Amino acid sequence: VLFLAQIAEQKKRVSAATPLTNQAPPTVPWEKPLPISGEYVTPPMPTECFPAWMADWVTAVAEAKQTPPELGAMRSLVSYHAKGYTVGIHPSWQSGDDEQVLKKEIECLGNITGAPVKYSRQHYIRMVLPQTYRNLIGAGIVKDFSMGYGGANGFRASIASSFYWYDLEEEKQTGMKLYPFCFMDSNAFYEGKLTPQQAFLELMHYYRKIKQLNGLMITIWHNQFFGPDPPFAGWKEVYEVFLRDEIYWDV
Repeated sequence: VLFLAQIAEQKKRVSAATPLTNQAPPTVPWEKPLPISGEYVTPPMPTECFPAWMADWVTAVAEAKQTPPELGAMRSLVSYHAKGYTVGIHPSWQSGDDEQVLKKEIECLGNITGAPVKYSRQHYIRMVLPQTYRNLIGAGIVKDFSMGYGGANGFRASIASSFYWYDLEEEKQTGMKLYPFCFMDSNAFYEGKLTPQQAFLELMHYYRKIKQLNGLMITIWHNQFFGPDPPFAGWKEVYEVFLRDEIYWDV
């Protein structure tokens, strides 16, 4: 009874951000594709959003090196966050077809952060086993966070804890540790067609089960779900309520 009361209260809080409905999220119309040929002017980098010192640095570098401000801005953002957080690589789609591209991207990120890149998560969860993991190991990756589904939530490896990848073809345990995730916002939104309220209940389902087993719960969230676009209304609140009312008090 207490558990059901807690769920009811949490549903009310999420519903405060968006009306409760069982209808699927509204379809977002695709914008007209841009032609490959011809000129297209991208909007300027909004340096005014940066701290004053960073904006001044980005402008100065662009002027001194005669390079687009976007280049200095992205490098400075990555470098800044690397000072306080662990930074990993999110390899490009193309890197899945070319091991040298993967190594070049990892080297580039390492040059920006000033530290070796040891963590990775595949773009679009794109994996071809065993080659993808072998390529990551060859590029120096020791922890990967790609073990999950790109179209449904749940544990792809049927285990709620980290484990070392075992290369079945070579019959050996490798030194790369895999950290499986069980929930991704895009799976719930696009494939599951869930509302924020329904997604919250699914999130809580995994949380309760994993907690009972003393497992490891990893979720994936994308920046657009925290933005102001109407199709994603209520999703930011799902994350906020989950962290504030569950994770915070458990910790």
